[in-house]
Amino acid sequence: MQNVTALQSAIWLAIALSLNTSATVAQDSKQGSKATVKAEVVPTLRETSINAELFAGNEARIAAFNFVNADCSSGPVPDLRIIRVPKFGDYRLEQITIPIDRSADNSRAACNGKPVNAVGVFYKPKTETTGQDMMIIDVDFRNGTVRRFRYKITVR
Repeated sequence: MQNVTALQSAIWLAIALSLNTSATVAQDSKQGSKATVKAEVVPTLRETSINAELFAGNEARIAAFNFVNADCSSGPVPDLRIIRVPKFGDYRLEQITIPIDRSADNSRAACNGKPVNAVGVFYKPKTETTGQDMMIIDVDFRNGTVRRFRYKITVR
């Protein structure tokens, strides 16, 4: 086995910590300067950017997150984490029922029109505010999929 210098250990530690803040280092008590670095590479979230527009003073639903089972029934309601709150408006989350509306190339397109449970994200700009705002939401669909949605909101 190759000897590892303290400098090499420090370099590997820096690399491991840059990959994952939960990396751990174990000191081998018999060999003193040798360190074992255990690091896990965390994949980045798949991100989707969406543009939304609304008139000043109005509230609008900018998103409705849901999960549709293969039999067109409603799956578990996704969990949401607000990563960036809007600066120039307020948001609210509400459990709602909406008709399924998937694109023609989606595997659940045959379910279109059937009701599904969802979490609605509503945005209302502050009084007399116009311009650009942003909101970032991480969504856990409770099936092993977590996605990030970046909403660019234009208030006219």
